Amino acid sequence: MFHVDKLYASSLLHPTENVKHSAYVPVAESDTNNSQPLTNTLDNRLLFQHPEKASSDPIALYKSALPTATCHPATSAFSNLEPRSLGLSFSLLDDFYVNLVAWNWERLVLGVNRRVVLLHPGTGNTRPLYTMDAQWVHHRITSLTVSADEHFVIFGTTRGGVGFVESRLGKLCLRHVIANVGRICVLAAHPRLPLVAAGTKCGSIYLLNYRSGEIAELIGHNQEVCGLRWSNNGTQLVSGGNDSTVYVWRPDLGDLSATVCPFTSLPGHNAAVKSICWNPEMPHILASGAGSNDGCIRIFDTLTQQCLACISTGSQVCGVEWVDSTHLAISCGFSANTVNIWTWNVQTYALGQESLIAQHRCRALFLTASRDGKRLASVAPDGRTFVWCLSERRTAKDLDVCDLSGLFSRLAM
Repeated sequence: MFHVDKLYASSLLHPTENVKHSAYVPVAESDTNNSQPLTNTLDNRLLFQHPEKASSDPIALYKSALPTATCHPATSAFSNLEPRSLGLSFSLLDDFYVNLVAWNWERLVLGVNRRVVLLHPGTGNTRPLYTMDAQWVHHRITSLTVSADEHFVIFGTTRGGVGFVESRLGKLCLRHVIANVGRICVLAAHPRLPLVAAGTKCGSIYLLNYRSGEIAELIGHNQEVCGLRWSNNGTQLVSGGNDSTVYVWRPDLGDLSATVCPFTSLPGHNAAVKSICWNPEMPHILASGAGSNDGCIRIFDTLTQQCLACISTGSQVCGVEWVDSTHLAISCGFSANTVNIWTWNVQTYALGQESLIAQHRCRALFLTASRDGKRLASVAPDGRTFVWCLSERRTAKDLDVCDLSGLFSRLAM
């Protein structure tokens, strides 16, 4: 079912594809890209306002015994980030389920149709890293991640393909095609091992050791998997799907020959769960966010399987990243199209909105933090990109913010 070539082969191998594909049927959260490209201008500046005050009506937490969540006014740590914008132009696929942005070193990696593009956030300079050739006929990029050592950019495609590209030279080193699984919407590289997890449209998750060629199948979801994240120590994998479920997995990474079932499930969401992230300092704490029919942020304790906090954002949750152990960056789609900082109180478990840091013109579909936690990026399908230097937020220095709407439109041809 799944053929693995040696990673450091002297020449590229072209395994025979024998893939059967069912017709793609759009689901509720996914929308076609009807947005018009923005006009190139150097005066496309965003006006930022103070976040609106929260409603006086409290939102009950998932556990009735826990404190009521409230929203807080902006405070100095984040409210003074003032982004600038450049009038550049490109577009990404406007699809809730895909994951097309990742960090590599100090650059952003973007999946633009059939190309992998590098963006330097300080200058706004971009260059193509890799372009699909004839061996990728009918494939389009639907997911991106970067290996733990950041030497490889890994992409997934519409037809079950997984490609490994050298991040410096742009050379394709390894290519796989998984049969009968549909598109791969999310990838997650293990933080220590040469291992990548791939979430598929059919609901299965595949663990691939790209050095030994071993593979394991994780079976639990019954619809498309759109969220994946390894814990910081690499012992647990969390997944979210269009079936509104969140699973925690503890596979035996020393033996990938067997089929794996979920270790536990975390209930509560009522829409597709794309946004999931482990707390950087508390390895058993997990944050998740769901689509339009749910719109909630939830904080889970994976040791007890309890939901510690739950609050509605009133919008589709497209991205969740821990800024530190008590602050979350949340990107939203319909109808807010914003990026906000939320505070989690460790003592009371209460969640509250602290600062509005970005206002997109369309859905803020892609939110990603760098591996060292120093940079945060938000990208919308129209190409508008914000990048913040989190290590300097206390001094109110917003490092790099670029409006890239329309740049490389020729790459999407």
